[in-house]
Amino acid sequence: MRAARAIVALIPAMLLYPMAHADIAQWESHIQKALGDRKRGDHRAASSSLAAALREAELLGENDQRVAITLNLIAEQHSAHARYAQAEPLLRRATRIWETAHGTEHPNLATGFNNLGIVYIGQHKYDQAEPLLKRALAIWERSLGPNDFRVTYALNNLGFVFTAQGKHAQAEPLLKRALDIREKAFGQEHPDVAKTLNNLARLYHAQGKHEQAEKLFKRATGIREKAFGPDHQEVATTL
Repeated sequence: MRAARAIVALIPAMLLYPMAHADIAQWESHIQKALGDRKRGDHRAASSSLAAALREAELLGENDQRVAITLNLIAEQHSAHARYAQAEPLLRRATRIWETAHGTEHPNLATGFNNLGIVYIGQHKYDQAEPLLKRALAIWERSLGPNDFRVTYALNNLGFVFTAQGKHAQAEPLLKRALDIREKAFGQEHPDVAKTLNNLARLYHAQGKHEQAEKLFKRATGIREKAFGPDHQEVATTL
């Protein structure tokens, strides 16, 4: 059985800035095109659109918030294709911009820390991922509340890290909490619920609780097959 990758999508909806100014129309057009390209699976076109968006954003100033948003999206492209060495400096730059602009408690900064943690997860550098994910969790809990759906990104990823480190007693309550929040927020058939089910199953498998793990793997697979079809890559991550 293969564990699901704990990847969190980086999308402007998570990043809390007004977008209605006329001077960012071209930037916003590139961003929307990139998101459309990515949804269609045209990653080369998405990368081109994001590069154009970054050029537009940097004309507004190297520390403009739109630069940080674009850097996050480009980093997500790299992470999705395991280009972690390329993603890391982009995310570090984005977090510096947000921390300088907003201090240490802004939700967007938590997004940056969470996604930088994901880069380290992808490289199996769990000791480096752990403090970043803990910081993201604390910021999201304080700024958005303990039951906001965004909190589950850090819970799910931190649970994944603790499982990989053999810290099973620490992983289980985080993953159960993430599952409870996601089921309440999205319903029991949502793909994000499947991600947490998969991570919880991975934990049980590591603990030798194979019957419990198998039930959760099967449920996660059923959700993904219903959402994506039986031959989709998302389904393969549970097999």
